[in-house]
Amino acid sequence: MKYTLSLLILLVFFAFAGSAQNGISTDTVEIISKLKPGEKAYLYYYNQFQEFPMPIEFNQTKKIKIAFRDLLIIKDTEKQMSFPITNSEKLYVIKDAEKITRLVSDNKNRTNELAFLVPIIASNQDFFAFGKSLDYRSIWQKIDATNTKNMVAPSYIEILKNYVYSSYLAVIASNYLYPEGKNTSGSAWALLEKEKTAYQNENFLKDAQFRNALINYEKVLLKKVMVSTTDFGSIEQSISSNFKGKIKDFLLFTFLCRPQKQDANFDAALQNYLNTSQNKEYIEYLKEKYLNGPKVKNGNLLSDKNESISLDEILKQHKGKVIYLDFWASWCAPCRQEIPDSKKLIASYQAKGLQVITISMDENKVAWQKALKAEDLSLSANYLLSKDFGSELAQKYKIKSIPRYMIIDKNGKFINTDAPRPSDPKLKELFDDLVKR
Repeated sequence: MKYTLSLLILLVFFAFAGSAQNGISTDTVEIISKLKPGEKAYLYYYNQFQEFPMPIEFNQTKKIKIAFRDLLIIKDTEKQMSFPITNSEKLYVIKDAEKITRLVSDNKNRTNELAFLVPIIASNQDFFAFGKSLDYRSIWQKIDATNTKNMVAPSYIEILKNYVYSSYLAVIASNYLYPEGKNTSGSAWALLEKEKTAYQNENFLKDAQFRNALINYEKVLLKKVMVSTTDFGSIEQSISSNFKGKIKDFLLFTFLCRPQKQDANFDAALQNYLNTSQNKEYIEYLKEKYLNGPKVKNGNLLSDKNESISLDEILKQHKGKVIYLDFWASWCAPCRQEIPDSKKLIASYQAKGLQVITISMDENKVAWQKALKAEDLSLSANYLLSKDFGSELAQKYKIKSIPRYMIIDKNGKFINTDAPRPSDPKLKELFDDLVKR
């Protein structure tokens, strides 16, 4: 496999910081940059809803807080260095002498623990970064050999081994779905059959990599019996037939979150899940995603206050100002990389009559709302575009990709429907001229 183990299904998202969610206590890790001038690191993770990861860019001053429960595995995008976290703590991101991204602690023993997998991952990129090697047992042996003096607690060693095994389970499922090279779908199926009981192990569910493996494995089962990913009645039947308990609950939730179409079968499956699931968080998430909030009128946007509103009404609210429209999405890495520069624009020009309006192309309302909080976009006006790229607004302005920016002058006239990005110095020249008019 030429794709990285953890980015087999690519796209982000950030979990939000906090000490509790829906009454269930969580741990929080704070990560603070100790990078040198010019250095950058990119870290990502999955939250408990298995929302897709978005790499977080660290420079000299970046710091974040991440809420999690049970187990959080932070990874870097370059070498797939992996750092399991099980309790609340404060960590620092650095680059070592070989320019490898590391997490370190004020506690020496914890730093040693966090460093445990680094040399093993660095010397086994065919397994961790490329998925070419499937020999997870040799990685286990190296873990045991490295810990002969019991420097790391047995419980932590178990977490590391489970992570390695889950990575293997994810890859063999992916090899069946996307056969290439020597790992053909035939040999991949033999491996899956050999390991099929592992996909039923609820104890592994806390590991995000195992959840990735489960999603891929269920897709394998659907492909094996030629069930379409738009046939939600058959998907529900497949999951219910092959899994039980928490694993069944997780898989049904995951496929309900990402249907390719919503029809009568989907509606029935959603209602059945809401009536029978034992996971209150999953139920609340699905209710928020599909049932709560106003019905957005055709062509309208949804405000961050859950109000349906048209673009014309929004523009009237800011009449007499220069308006900068920012079309983005929580899953769009280039969009989110522009946010720090967008905030600088607000700080420099808001008092001079500039209004930044962000319009999200997210299909997932919950992901959009969490991204607003994670990026602290409180100083801009924020809206979600109903029907995203298929909306009347997107069709009118030929929005086929993001990020996309537009400028409206003080008279309400669109003067640039494909404007420079916030990081482009040319944008300041435009604003300097427009706010003076």
